[in-house]
Amino acid sequence: MKIIFYNFADTFSSNIGNHSCGDWYKPFVWATGGDLILLYSGVPPTRAGAKIIDPQIPEKRLLAELLRVTESRETELLYFVYSETVQTLAHKLRAHGRRIGHPLPLVTPGQIRYWNSKIGGRQLLQRQDISAIHALLPTATPVFNRDHLPDLVNNGTTWLLKSNLAAGGAGILRIDPGSMPATQDIDALLAARQVRTKGKKGVFSTNHFLLEECIGDTRTNRSITADFWVGRESTCVGVALAKMAEAFHPAGIQWQPDALASAGEYGNHREAVVRVGLMVSHCLYELGYRGYCNLDFVLTRTEQLALCEINVRRSAPLDQFLVLNATLGDDWRDGFHMDFTEGRYLDRSDPQWQEYLFDGNQGIIWLTEHPAVPVAASPYLLVGRTAAALATLRQVTRL
Repeated sequence: MKIIFYNFADTFSSNIGNHSCGDWYKPFVWATGGDLILLYSGVPPTRAGAKIIDPQIPEKRLLAELLRVTESRETELLYFVYSETVQTLAHKLRAHGRRIGHPLPLVTPGQIRYWNSKIGGRQLLQRQDISAIHALLPTATPVFNRDHLPDLVNNGTTWLLKSNLAAGGAGILRIDPGSMPATQDIDALLAARQVRTKGKKGVFSTNHFLLEECIGDTRTNRSITADFWVGRESTCVGVALAKMAEAFHPAGIQWQPDALASAGEYGNHREAVVRVGLMVSHCLYELGYRGYCNLDFVLTRTEQLALCEINVRRSAPLDQFLVLNATLGDDWRDGFHMDFTEGRYLDRSDPQWQEYLFDGNQGIIWLTEHPAVPVAASPYLLVGRTAAALATLRQVTRL
């Protein structure tokens, strides 16, 4: 029996536990197999396919329940970030004669927070054990003092100035050759949406930036987002094109079967994205991390592929990927067109949508957790086997 402990509070993602499909735990089943008991803290996930014990119940009762379900069975405790709670549970189970397998290596919350900063993420991608991906990384340098910017940007290159802790496409400023951002523009970066730091100092200071070379043209580049499950057998959960509301602000995802079929220096772009992601996932696994990671790429008009960012957490598109995989199968990208726009909702209780629900070939797929329960404002995916079918759905739903 495998007991998987996943503590929301120890993760870096601000949106963990606040997602629509409730299927985030499923990769745990893919990665471990067999019986599963999921210990959670925070918002409970869907209970289908997993026995669930809530560690919020009193400690004695929790221990008694664990002793009952692990009786006469070898048990392996798995955890994805440092947790004193799971160590205490392991010690008590051993004290009661239970056979406890080796836990996974530790990754502290501070380490994950560092990897999720712009500076820390770039240092992670520059590790020598994944040197094969380094040619895909744009030139970048940390900036710890804004007074140093004039010397760094005055070289005829177009730069992107990224606030170290900004998230969701916020906190990015383009610097064209011969120009220098005004003080108020830099102040605006510091006011952009920031990830949670829990009062950490040092590298987490919002006065720090990453200065990154701008690849291609931000007006014509295509943005690619890819999610991976990091485990003993890492897998690609999903790849899609990001829809951009503005130059750096994602507004959803879309896909066409031939979207990344063209080839560049590293071969077929879709295969290159997956190959790079699996190399990064293996690196994270060796460092002790277990869970999701997300990679952001850009593809220029001249077919140059660049790896711009890593997020060692769940991403915004992950919910959509999990629902698509569960509904259409893991190979859905070979046969379906797909569109999802953030902030668009339909009244699921309105009978007019019944005839447009997904029928195996095309239609609306709800992203809410319980399809049988009417929801006045439900996010949704549009899916069709042809571009024409998807266009019809867009017209009907006014997407």
